[in-house]
Amino acid sequence: MARVSYYLLPYNDTGAKAFADAVVKKKNEMDWVRKHRLVTDLAGVGDSERLYVILHGGAGTLGWEEDTEVEVEETFYGTTTTLKKKETTTHQISVEALAKKLVNDLYMPDKSFELRLWACHSGEVRNGHEAVAGQLKSWLKKLGRKKVTV
Repeated sequence: MARVSYYLLPYNDTGAKAFADAVVKKKNEMDWVRKHRLVTDLAGVGDSERLYVILHGGAGTLGWEEDTEVEVEETFYGTTTTLKKKETTTHQISVEALAKKLVNDLYMPDKSFELRLWACHSGEVRNGHEAVAGQLKSWLKKLGRKKVTV
């Protein structure tokens, strides 16, 4: 049975989705040993598999960007027109909130697999605080997921 790498976007992030789609496509073209899949929950992740969690990161924070389409009325030379514009909202979350979402909402199994946090600066120690990846491992253990390697 082929090994599998799973790619998860825990929040609706249009830019990260395009990135993840491209990564999965390229990896499947190049990798004959491992299959690569974009998933929406973690129920199917098995022992000895790999999970990439894709988020934005920076300076000890995690988050995602959400694109919405908004209607805006603009007046040009006395004529009012309704235009549709894209608006991007940036959200930040705590490591605790991410861990709880993975376990409670996305059904992370208590199996022995490797989790890789794909977020900028997630491995950096800042101002004496544990790296975000290490904090995630600690929170997952608190939530009963002791077999996961981060």
